[in-house]
Amino acid sequence: MTANSTAKIGGELTFVGKNMDKTTAIRIWNNVLNGYYDVEIIAKQTDQLKVKIPETGFPEGTYTAAFYNYDPIPNYPSSINSLLGIYRPFGATIKITK
Repeated sequence: MTANSTAKIGGELTFVGKNMDKTTAIRIWNNVLNGYYDVEIIAKQTDQLKVKIPETGFPEGTYTAAFYNYDPIPNYPSSINSLLGIYRPFGATIKITK
C-alpha cells in the first residue's frame, strides 16, 4: 500500500507485490488494538493478492501493516514451516469501516 485507502467490512482489498501467489494466509495489523486480524484470500496472481474483509468479528479502525504466510518448504520440520512468513509495514494506512 502506497496511498491511504479505505475498505468496508465485507468488502475487498488488493495488495500488490512480488510472489503474491505463494501466500497461504494474510492478516493485517491494527496499532490501536495491538493485534493482527485475518482476511480471506479470494484471488492470487504473481503480482497481486485480492482479499475480503470478514463480515463478522473484524474491528473497524486503521491498519498499518500485514503479515503474509507462505507455502511450507518440502522436507523442513513443521516447527520451521510454521514460522514462514514476512511482516511488511504499509507505506500508508487502510481504514476499515462499516
